[in-house]
Amino acid sequence: MENYIPYQIKLQINSTNLANVVYIPSATDRAAGTVTIALTTNDPDGTGPCAATLATVVLDVKVPTRPKEIVGLSKAVQSWKRLSNNKFEIEYRLQVSNLGSNDLIEVQLIDSLDKTFKNGAVIVGKPLVKVFDSAGMTITEGWATDTTFTGKGADNNLTVAEITGLKAGQSRVVLMTVQIDVANAQDSIFYNTAYVAALDIDGNLCRDVSSDGLVADLDGDGDPANDSTPTAITLQSFRKDTDLFVPEGFSPNGDGINDVLVIQKAPALRVSIEIYNRWGGLVYRSDDYKNDWNGTVANKTNSSIPVGTYFSVIKTSDGRELSKFLTVNR
Repeated sequence: MENYIPYQIKLQINSTNLANVVYIPSATDRAAGTVTIALTTNDPDGTGPCAATLATVVLDVKVPTRPKEIVGLSKAVQSWKRLSNNKFEIEYRLQVSNLGSNDLIEVQLIDSLDKTFKNGAVIVGKPLVKVFDSAGMTITEGWATDTTFTGKGADNNLTVAEITGLKAGQSRVVLMTVQIDVANAQDSIFYNTAYVAALDIDGNLCRDVSSDGLVADLDGDGDPANDSTPTAITLQSFRKDTDLFVPEGFSPNGDGINDVLVIQKAPALRVSIEIYNRWGGLVYRSDDYKNDWNGTVANKTNSSIPVGTYFSVIKTSDGRELSKFLTVNR
């Protein structure tokens, strides 16, 4: 008896008078992984040395499986700026990657911005969407941006799925610029999650939820589906000229995300800042801070401060002084 891959089990009976027997396992047998084959013979005459007999054998049913196709999605805050006291412009960076071995078709990239900016926050106008390849070149073929995308309600698909695909190993970078008014917002931190889905070579659906950062598979285990983290941004509404927000830390590692220390304040308010290490040594100082410190040591070119906890002293032009700890990560 021989086991034939993929689904065919062939019984070879050593007799020129009997034909070969082929058995194709059922779905139940394939799911079970084994099949029992029974061979019986009758007693030809009821007498003599030849008697009826039964023989059985258990065979493994080895069903070949096609490698799983994988799509991954990352999302990061590329940059942001304040347009007025309560209005911000945010540029999100989304990267969709085909991490499988075959092409993907009908790629759907979904981002419901109105589920992120709610409770009084307002999306202003229509987001601007641009698509690039991993080398930064503008994409004109193989990827179709849905011009009806607003991020609100049913208009939350960034792509025209029917004509959008990804070849094996290919990535696409989507830059989405959106303006937000937080004058009446009840929240100051906004968490955004995007979704991607595509069809593989067998017509099966593969999908992923966005991970915060620049890569979809953060832990490098080959499965981006277990790295789903919302992308957060803090937008502080300034209803008064005295409003001020100083973050608890930042991560100057050159990845384009939170690389500088950003103090949110009213435009008319001037701020001075001093940063000290745990031994009381001054590492940075500015008498008119412009949100441009990237973690380098004062008066030392390209010398970055170590990861750790620091102490900041902040003074404002209206006479206030604030002291607080600052965490630096990389």
